[in-house]
Amino acid sequence: MRLDYEILSLDRNGVLRSDGDEITHQRTIETYLKSIYRTQDGYEIRIGHESRPIQVEDTAYFVRQVELTPSGIQVYLTNGYQEILLPDALEYGPAGRLVALIQNGQDRARFLHAAYHELLKAGELTQDRWQLKLQNIQYGFSIRTEAL
Repeated sequence: MRLDYEILSLDRNGVLRSDGDEITHQRTIETYLKSIYRTQDGYEIRIGHESRPIQVEDTAYFVRQVELTPSGIQVYLTNGYQEILLPDALEYGPAGRLVALIQNGQDRARFLHAAYHELLKAGELTQDRWQLKLQNIQYGFSIRTEAL
C-alpha cells in the first residue's frame, strides 16, 4: 500500500522534512532513516506494508560515526547499519563533500560533520591527497574541485 498524502524529503545535511517542515520527533526520525530503501526511480520509506516515496537531495544514507579498528575504518550509518570500508571507498568533492561507497559500492553515504572531522583529523594531508594507514590497509582520496 502506498501512502501519498505528504511529501517527505531528506536534504544534503541529513534533515528529514514533511511538506517542507523539519521533522523533529526523534523516534520518527530514527524510524524513517532506518526504513529508507532504493527503488527503480529513487527511494522510498517502507514501514510494515506501507510505503511512501522520499525525495533525496544528495544521499539517502549518512555516516554518523567512525571508528578506526585494526580491520579498517568502521562506519556507523543513520540507517542503523555498520560496515568496514573498502580502501578505495572514499570520495571527496567540492565544498568538502566526503562520501563513502557502502553496501559493496552499491550506494553512497555522506559524512555528517562530526564523523567527517573525526576521520579527517586521523589522517594526513600531503599536497592534494589525504591518507590514512591502519595496519596494512591504506585509505586515501584526492581533493577534487569539480562536482561528482
